[in-house]
Order: sequence, then C-alpha cells, then structure tokens
Amino acid sequence: GYVRNLPRLADRIPKKIAQMYAAMYLTQYPRSKISPFTGHLFTRTQSQTTNPIKLGKNSYGVAVPSYAVDLDRMKPHWVSLKKRPMLKRWVQMKVQDPNKAKFFLSSKKVHVNPHPWIRSAHIRAGKNVRNIAEFEVNKFLRGG
Repeated sequence: GYVRNLPRLADRIPKKIAQMYAAMYLTQYPRSKISPFTGHLFTRTQSQTTNPIKLGKNSYGVAVPSYAVDLDRMKPHWVSLKKRPMLKRWVQMKVQDPNKAKFFLSSKKVHVNPHPWIRSAHIRAGKNVRNIAEFEVNKFLRGG
C-alpha cells in the first residue's frame, strides 16, 4: 500500500507545514504589537491554520494581506489623517488619553512605525519543519 498512499503523504507534509506557519504568524502578531482593528488579518490567518492556500500540486502557502507585509517592512513615517478616515477612527480608538487623541486629530497627522513580525515567525516556524516531516513519514510507515 506504500506506492498507492505515497502521493497522499507528499501532499500532507507541505499542508501540515503551511498550517504550522499560519499558526506561527498568528502567535507572532501580538508579540510584535499588532493588535486587531477590523479583525480581517487575524481571521484570515486563523482560517489558514486548518486550511492553507493550495498553490499547486503538493504545494501550499499562507496568504496574508499586503498591509501586513507593509507593517513589517515600512520605514517610520508621518501619515496624514485627512484622506484616511479609517486611520482617523483607529487613532480615536487606540489613543487612550483624550488630550493626546485631540492633539493627533488636530495636527492631522500621525507617526507610524514598523512592526517586524515576518522574520521572527519564519525563524520560529523553521525550527519545526523537519520535525513535522519526520513525524508524518513515521506515521505513514506505521500505517497511520
């Protein structure tokens, strides 16, 4: 039965690894001080911990929105609140001190910093790739 079930193993290992990467991304967001605002980033990543994106035959990946990658790679800069009502709402919600919030809203700009999360998530996930592959192969050989 090994020959018949080998293609299933070749599909299961990359899927399990992609699921683990999605889980690492999910745990890395709060560690990098990325907090949910609309919840889209967290729910999309959460769904991929069980069902990663199929990229091709025996190939899976984790899709994150482009703004999550931008959070990781952007340079610190000032952003105008004038043309961004969603950012204005974020400032009103996140800045607890009313005087500070009033200052940001009156100055019509806010300084934003990067939240690097990708590299540390990849390092943490990369340590488990071999273990997952070995576990799945051993499970296959035992007949499970």
